[in-house]
Amino acid sequence: MKTLNLSFEEFRQINEARKARWHAGATRTWVGPDWGNELAGETGECCNEIKKMQRFADGIPQYNFDPALAERKLMKEIGDVVICAELIAEHYGLSLEECVRYAFNKTSEK
Repeated sequence: MKTLNLSFEEFRQINEARKARWHAGATRTWVGPDWGNELAGETGECCNEIKKMQRFADGIPQYNFDPALAERKLMKEIGDVVICAELIAEHYGLSLEECVRYAFNKTSEK
């Protein structure tokens, strides 16, 4: 698996290029609620992986759950959430890096 060490800005540029490729030929440009719905879907998938991991930890039998793959699946879903968050920030003319810094600092002040 090829890994990249990306700055926030490099991540934004690559994500923007992927968005352009994935949305080529779309009948309309996505608006804020479209991106929000995508984020909600990805967040739900992330939460579903967490649920499965907890069920396994609680000894609840599950169909087709592979504990050896659980961490990788969770990593992928967390990544998808961040990718969507970056697309939302870009849509509204914000920097994901600045959003993270702002939220981190606001929480730290509490």
